[in-house]
Amino acid sequence: MNPHVGRLLVPIIVLPICFQGYLKAYLANQIKWCAADPRFGIAVSKIIATLCCITAAKVETRRLGVVRSEGLIEDDDKDTKTISMTMFWLVPQFLLLGLAEELSEKSIVCFFTDKLEIKTPEEDKATKESKNMYMKIFAQAVSGVGIICGVLSVYAVGETSARVGGSSWFQFTLNRSRLDNYYWTLAALTAINLVLDLLVRCVVFRD
Repeated sequence: MNPHVGRLLVPIIVLPICFQGYLKAYLANQIKWCAADPRFGIAVSKIIATLCCITAAKVETRRLGVVRSEGLIEDDDKDTKTISMTMFWLVPQFLLLGLAEELSEKSIVCFFTDKLEIKTPEEDKATKESKNMYMKIFAQAVSGVGIICGVLSVYAVGETSARVGGSSWFQFTLNRSRLDNYYWTLAALTAINLVLDLLVRCVVFRD
């Protein structure tokens, strides 16, 4: 994708750093209502994650359309060439990703602190801070499991698409791959996850 703004070359690493990383840093002290209702925050983060996947799928579909129109999809050597589509089309999905990540992480920490923390009648400030620290570590561990599952999903989707469709959605070149289909799959899985979460919440957490 085109990384230029006029004559200025903008490294693509700027997108995740500025639009995802800085947004998470800004929201770190802004999202305070998660402590009052962390389960609602988790549900909202899943909705935003679904929108993020849908946005990524639509942008990738548009990118592949530009690649085809410029005749760069057949020759593997042309996969590294720049197309006319600006890379700033990726900004919305990085913003949604940063928002979903920060909201999810903070809501999970608040949920674990509220539901799993062992409360004692007498405890000093240091003990409370120590417990909160372990709750944050526990929440990060849960996020780590999610990352591992994401890696496994790439393998599972690649094998399934190869068997069902005859060719994997993940090829040796980006232009020959069908990442848009993969993003649509992630959107569907995230939406299903949200529905299951709401069903479990209605059955288990009726309070």
